Amino acid sequence: MKNTIARFGKFLSAMVMPNIGAFIAWGFITALFIENGWFPNAQLASIQPFMLTFLLPVLIAAQGGKMVGGDRGRVMGAIAVMGCIAGVGGTDGQPMLMGAMIMGPLAGFVIKKFDQAMDGRMPAGFEMLINNFSVGILGMVMAILGYYAIGPVMSAILAFLSAGVNLLVQHSLLPLVSIFLEPAKVLFLWKPTPAPASVSWSHTGCSPRTVPPRIRPPVQLLSTCLAVSMRSISRIS
Repeated sequence: MKNTIARFGKFLSAMVMPNIGAFIAWGFITALFIENGWFPNAQLASIQPFMLTFLLPVLIAAQGGKMVGGDRGRVMGAIAVMGCIAGVGGTDGQPMLMGAMIMGPLAGFVIKKFDQAMDGRMPAGFEMLINNFSVGILGMVMAILGYYAIGPVMSAILAFLSAGVNLLVQHSLLPLVSIFLEPAKVLFLWKPTPAPASVSWSHTGCSPRTVPPRIRPPVQLLSTCLAVSMRSISRIS
C-alpha cells in the first residue's frame, strides 16, 4: 500500500516538477504587479490570469500526456485540457490544474492504446496521415469529454477547496494551511531512504524499512512557490 501511494505521488510530482519555473514566474508576477502587490501595475498584472488559466494547466497536461504516451501523448494532453478550461468558462472559471493532472495522463493513455492497436496495421505511405488525424480526432473527443465531464466536476471540487482557503485567509489562520500542505509534501516529495549496505541494524532493533524518510531537495523550492502564492492570495483578499 505504501509503495503504491509512493508511486502515485511520484507520478503526480513528475508532472509538476518540470514546470516549476512557470509557477515561479506566475507567482512573482502576481505578487509584484497586482493591485495590492509590491509594485502595482495593471498592464503587467493582466498577464497572470492567462498564465494561471491557460499556461500552467497546458504545461502540466502536456507533461502528463508525454509521460504516458510520448510525444503524441504530449499533444493529446494539451488538446484535452483545453476542453476542461473552456468547460468552466476560461478565465472566469476555476483554474484547471487538477483537471490537467487527470486529462493529461488519460489522453496519453488513449493515444498509447491506439498506437498499440495500429502497430503493424498501417498501410504503407499513410503513416503520417494516420498519425496526425488520429491525434486530431482523438484529441477532439477528449476535449469534448473534458468540457462536459471533467471540467465541471473539477470546478465543483476546486470551489469547495477555494472556500476553505478563503476562510483561513479571512480569519488570519494561514498557519493552518500546513494541515493540507504537509500531507501533500509526503505524497509528492518524500521517498524512503535506502539503508547503506555497510550498516548493521542488529544492535538497534530496527530494520532498514523503518528508516525515516528524507525530503527531496525540490521541496524547498516548492515551499517557496506555495508561500509566494499564499501571500498573493492574502493580498488579493
